Amino acid sequence: MTNVLVVSSPLKRVCIRLRCFEKIPEDSRQNLLITFNSLRSKNEQDNFLSGLISFHAPWRRRSRKPKNEEQSEDEISDDPEAKQFANNAVFSYKVRISDSEIPVCFKAFLAIFGIARGRVRRIQDFLLHHGRSPRDRRGTHQNRPNKMPREVEDLIVQHIQSFKARQSHYSRRKNPDRVYLPETLSIKKMFKMFLEKYNIAITYKAYWTIFTRKFNISFGLPRSDTCSVCDNLMLQINATIDPERKQDLTAQKALHLAKADKFYELKRKFKLRARQGELTCLSFDYMQNLPLPHLQTSDVFFPVSCGIMYLECTI
Repeated sequence: MTNVLVVSSPLKRVCIRLRCFEKIPEDSRQNLLITFNSLRSKNEQDNFLSGLISFHAPWRRRSRKPKNEEQSEDEISDDPEAKQFANNAVFSYKVRISDSEIPVCFKAFLAIFGIARGRVRRIQDFLLHHGRSPRDRRGTHQNRPNKMPREVEDLIVQHIQSFKARQSHYSRRKNPDRVYLPETLSIKKMFKMFLEKYNIAITYKAYWTIFTRKFNISFGLPRSDTCSVCDNLMLQINATIDPERKQDLTAQKALHLAKADKFYELKRKFKLRARQGELTCLSFDYMQNLPLPHLQTSDVFFPVSCGIMYLECTI
């Protein structure tokens, strides 16, 4: 509720009887609004408003006929003025400026604090029947017996974090928070591993919800892989304390990435010329890395495993 700017609402009709906005200058109205918005919770705000509302029994009661004789009872009940005469009490409103209390009308009271009519009506009802302001009970109900305990949620988060993920290299500038798990894994397999490890009765949907909402994880190798030069430079940058040395290493890394971009540009150029029959290109690349051994046991995913690297030759 703090640091929230709420602009006070202007009066739709001029207050002729009390001349509220003439008695209260603009700067005083702004100070009242800032004081009201600085209260931490809705309960504190309702207590503040309750202290500015007073009521007493009606001094005289008389029935009022609607102006339009053909108006139905339902239409009368929707009229705010008709509701006011149906109340069991007469309410008055005020604001405090320094040590003085200034009476204001209902519309000015709403406009100064930027609140709705229904909120004040609820406070009036509690003052009339309970002698106090209402209590905000949102979020305090206990009618969700199937809600996941906090401890179980923490276990799921720890289990997902226990898998060793890797970052993409060249594409990390576009999506710096994305990490990758081996393509042999999936959310369903990780969920089964969790049940085997902790033996807790949770649903796959609960595990999937935490995985997708709290993590940015994908499966499989990223399209752009890293290289030993980038890894070496990055380690030196993170370990260096000297600002000049760190700036020099950062420049070297930027130069290395620029050379890589130039290489791929030349590669696309010669690839186009090869398609046109001007020359023949021969390229070598790793086709796929397969983990060794290739097992479905959950213990394999946690330690660092070996891999079989397939070399691809394209003409």
